[in-house]
Amino acid sequence: MSKGLEIAKLLENSFKLALTVESAVSFPNSGAIITFSQQEPNQTKSRDFFKYYNAYYPLSSSSSSSFSPSRTFRLSLQEGEKKECLYWELWTPYRIRQVKDLKKIHSFLAAHPCFGRIVWSSNEKYVLYTAEAIGKKSGGFWSGEENVGDANVLKENFGENLKNITDPRLYVYDTETNDAKEIETGVDVYPAQPWFKPGGSEFVFVGYEKFAYKLGVSAMINRKTRLYKQNVETGKAEEIPIPDCFMAAQFPKYSPDGKFISYYGVPKGSISHCPCVALVLYSTETQETRTLIDIVTDFNENFNGIYGFHDSLAAYNWLDDSTLIFQTPHNASDAIFTTDLSGNITELVFPIEKPYSATILDISHRSLLAKASNFKIPEHIFQVTKSQEWDIKILDKTFSSWGSQDPSNVIPHSLLSSEELSYQNIISSYKTTIIPHTSSSIKSVFYHKPENSTLLVLIHGGPHASGPANYNYTSSLRFLLGINTLVVNYRGSIGFGSKNLNDLLGNIGTLDVADCIEAINQVQQIHEHKKIIAYGGSHGGFLSLHLASAMKLDGCISINGALNPASMILSTDITDWGFAEVLTSEPRFPPTVDDYAKLYQASPLSRVANVKCPVLLIGGGGDLRVPPAATMEAYRALKVLGIDTQIFWYPEEGHGLLGKASTYDVAVNVYKWITEKVIS
Repeated sequence: MSKGLEIAKLLENSFKLALTVESAVSFPNSGAIITFSQQEPNQTKSRDFFKYYNAYYPLSSSSSSSFSPSRTFRLSLQEGEKKECLYWELWTPYRIRQVKDLKKIHSFLAAHPCFGRIVWSSNEKYVLYTAEAIGKKSGGFWSGEENVGDANVLKENFGENLKNITDPRLYVYDTETNDAKEIETGVDVYPAQPWFKPGGSEFVFVGYEKFAYKLGVSAMINRKTRLYKQNVETGKAEEIPIPDCFMAAQFPKYSPDGKFISYYGVPKGSISHCPCVALVLYSTETQETRTLIDIVTDFNENFNGIYGFHDSLAAYNWLDDSTLIFQTPHNASDAIFTTDLSGNITELVFPIEKPYSATILDISHRSLLAKASNFKIPEHIFQVTKSQEWDIKILDKTFSSWGSQDPSNVIPHSLLSSEELSYQNIISSYKTTIIPHTSSSIKSVFYHKPENSTLLVLIHGGPHASGPANYNYTSSLRFLLGINTLVVNYRGSIGFGSKNLNDLLGNIGTLDVADCIEAINQVQQIHEHKKIIAYGGSHGGFLSLHLASAMKLDGCISINGALNPASMILSTDITDWGFAEVLTSEPRFPPTVDDYAKLYQASPLSRVANVKCPVLLIGGGGDLRVPPAATMEAYRALKVLGIDTQIFWYPEEGHGLLGKASTYDVAVNVYKWITEKVIS
């Protein structure tokens, strides 16, 4: 069997070791429905299924769905044979109640969390959501369409992950009349993130301010917004003032008693794409605004502030009239915290070894559903309730018996093959060591076994993100292949205080490279490795190639790496990224000659002549975040210099290489390349 087929088989087996928890919904009386998936590489798809806990509902697959607050109804979006055919299906626990044809009302839903989620009024009459408006058909000059000759007019979109969204608008579905229509806001913004006030038809939403062209928003928290309230039945939008210290409000939500609107305040002047944000309260009774949780500047072991991208920020919610629950990266973990109306913060500590990743799944019926995992232990599902104290109970341990003190809700050993048990034992045997940095309060994490001689340095992107702490199939694959892993955080990483984050602005290619080298040197003192490989995507790919030029490596892997900020500055969907990270400024149009020189000097492309190790480049031809030309530029420069370079190209993929077939192919090719080019 070839090495590639061996790794493909090992990858397939690693999928069987654990399930992925996709979503969860709480029901009254501690009930829940959990949606799981299991990867299936033979058919390049995921196997999705449901589990019920003291709850029942007839469920079918759906591209988007939402349960009503009482769980009496489920609204499910179904697609017809043609892509323009969409239908709302309104289900009860017993049957479909009604169907609404949406073909003449709007196009597909703007399903990305930056535009919000499907939300219900408390009386369950109205459902709000954001969708793409139906555009006028256009064609060539001989097409006979209404807009003759407009077939090739550019329709600007909102960038990576949102390339189909060009004209988002608010819509409401009336469950009583089975009608859907657009909500006219009367304000010149892109509406997003609606949320109903309890007890009526009033709702709050944010509007993205318009710019000269459409900006990428999927990974950018620092987009200017305004805050509005409106009534579904009467009137136009009324603006709610945001304090001058904030440039944007994100994810406004009413408290259950309707007395407050909470939202995340993005500090004015934030040029980093994922800054530390504040949790803000607006009183609907007094119209006064106060900051409940402020920006945290310096590192603190107990709490370092709130950070995150749209999916994690959107997950926060009110547990009751006086308690909010939110999640944030914290000290190399992803943690869940609670706060009362006085700003007293409590971390919910899950019974899994840190660092771990804890994620909010659902907050309703005065309970929290969450999942938690670490690099070695797959996802466990927890139900959290509050009486006098916080009560954290395991609801399900998904597939594995790893880390189990209680044999309930896990597959007994008798149903696991000897091979699966062997794999579990290998993965569980890895040791976790925290690597504190001497130059800052940042911490990296080292997973290792003493007999392993190869180190993979895993570098996150962003740069304002954090090293992964969750279980995933690629981490288990590395462990099974006998590869130690260093998950690097560096100045610029989130979860360590805003000072550590902002220190990187204007210093990419220097401070972040130095922090990676420091972490590698510390690991080498703990356990000397014969082979070292740098591996990263996006800004992580930028750093991988930088490291290959700055130190002795045995391999370098860059996936959609931001390898030349100079060439991407006006073609990326986030033009402001390069100005912030290199020039510490707002964008200038066009950039000056000096700007271009500094952008190029910060790039690893300017230093590829110093690279001595084999390089693997992976690119997505449809990447809007880091235009694919950057990968090709590096490929050509490395080849001309005689450096052993290979490239894998995925023409239809974007920045995240999210297609199942591509994901599996990348995983096998990366570790096949490592075993052939580095380890052998």
